[in-house]
Amino acid sequence: MPAYLVRIIENRDLVGIFIADDEDDLAFVMDECTDAPGGEYVELPAGGIMWDSPAKPVPLQTGDPEDMESEPEEFPWAGASLTERWWYIAYGMEDVE
Repeated sequence: MPAYLVRIIENRDLVGIFIADDEDDLAFVMDECTDAPGGEYVELPAGGIMWDSPAKPVPLQTGDPEDMESEPEEFPWAGASLTERWWYIAYGMEDVE
């Protein structure tokens, strides 16, 4: 299943990295956060998102289901980075067909 780097056509703002079977599935998942026809994408080669440190055990804590005030543990995006090839693509240092 391919991974796609998606951005807004008009201002080139990054939307996200999505996994989808095909263009129809990609449009469906993009619709969660933006108007799919307003976006453009590139299929990414093998690579991914990794956590250098500090690593967190998974599954992350969801909070206490009995306590409505209880917050789930935040996703550790601060420790995340792209694999080298994806980094080069995101920064425009490698072209993808």
